[in-house]
Amino acid sequence: MNKTKITFVLAFAVFTLIALNVFTNALIASIDNPKIVLYKNITSGEDLVFERSVVVLNENNYSVLINLEADKNLRSYLNFYENNITLSEGERKEFKYKVTLTKSGEYAGDILVTFRETETNLYLSLSQRLVMHVSEVEGSTNFLKISLYVLILVIIIAAVVVIFKIKFKSKKK
Repeated sequence: MNKTKITFVLAFAVFTLIALNVFTNALIASIDNPKIVLYKNITSGEDLVFERSVVVLNENNYSVLINLEADKNLRSYLNFYENNITLSEGERKEFKYKVTLTKSGEYAGDILVTFRETETNLYLSLSQRLVMHVSEVEGSTNFLKISLYVLILVIIIAAVVVIFKIKFKSKKK
């Protein structure tokens, strides 16, 4: 073989090894529940507060930094308890967040989960779609009003029954 062919074969082998190394070091990302649809009731005059979570799994053979961020549609309603956490190789973590809503309506948006490899700064983002259908129900003050009306009605019926019993006894004598 001449030197040109040997150089070409060696260059091809080196390029192949570099390409394989790049593709085998690809960042892997995994989350649970890519879409959540919730149906909630909110009492008029009160806030609706509840917790949800996204479970993140680091399937890489190195540590990754996890960042969670709500998109513009949900940003003012969500509060993450933890953020910017490094997960070790194979580590699984549940990231909880609190949702606070003040009125009924349809709410929808994405929670972006970004996996960042710290040495090369490679990153990959996945999203959890959160859709909330919130209906308004009457507050406890209306329940108290209804309870009071029922109590008054029961007292009136009892009074009528007592009056009839008294009149019936007096007619017998």
